[in-house]
Amino acid sequence: SYECMWLNKLPTSEDIRDYQFPPLRQSSDVQEKSVSEFIDALDLQEAEDDNSEKYEALKPSQTFNPVLQYFYKCLVHRAFNADDELPQVDEVISNYLRPDRKIFGKSLPAIEQLLEVFKLNEREVKKDKKRVFWRNLISEEANRMEVETQTVQTAVSYTHLT
Repeated sequence: SYECMWLNKLPTSEDIRDYQFPPLRQSSDVQEKSVSEFIDALDLQEAEDDNSEKYEALKPSQTFNPVLQYFYKCLVHRAFNADDELPQVDEVISNYLRPDRKIFGKSLPAIEQLLEVFKLNEREVKKDKKRVFWRNLISEEANRMEVETQTVQTAVSYTHLT
């Protein structure tokens, strides 16, 4: 048996975001078909190597998290070289961040079809609402009370002088 502490972040009112979205429209048969073709094009079970042999690409047991790999490399480097700068990202790690054109190249026609079927329009962002935080409200209230206290003290001292 051992003692431990479990930290669980509870949401506060500042964490709640009220986004208003218009109602969704019903998708057409063409849209559903193009999404289905896009999903089929991203199938990693049917990747081909240089010899045209099929294999499963990006197996989770053989694909590493690039953030963790770089973190561990920096950790080891800092342990042995405390005063040196952190090393650059290895080529192996940066290759994880770049999609393989052989694997994902076959999905380009499906992506183009999606862009044709789903028209995307850029919308202007309105900045009407100002976010309010509790700490700001408390400090404003404290400042207001301080000003009122000074006004009352000034009025009291003025009445004593007359």
